[in-house]
Amino acid sequence: MNAEGLQEAAARERERRTALHHRLGVCTAAGCLALGSDRVKAALARGVEASGLGGQAEVFGTGCLGLCHAGPLVQVESRQAAREIPFDEARERIRDRLAREKRAAAERAFVADVMARARVNHEAALVRSRS
Repeated sequence: MNAEGLQEAAARERERRTALHHRLGVCTAAGCLALGSDRVKAALARGVEASGLGGQAEVFGTGCLGLCHAGPLVQVESRQAAREIPFDEARERIRDRLAREKRAAAERAFVADVMARARVNHEAALVRSRS
């Protein structure tokens, strides 16, 4: 394909996407596939078709989304604005999010500490075994 053909294909793809309100990208990299992302992708596609949203939504496979430990991952692209939520609910969501982030940071620090201690113990054992 030459440059002109590529530009025409890109224009067709942009035009096709303008009709879509939602795009659901499902990670199809090895880690997520091992966790069943192919089944998630198929179920989402069936759900889109069953709901009659085939012309407005698309389910597609993506490359790695970078959070393999949390897979299978789905990335949602939407042209729809988020709904309004009451201030109290927004405040509560923010508090919950911050609490989760704080717990996650504490867990990461704990794991790093355990790994560092294990490395020190392993190195000490090596030194003793060489003596």
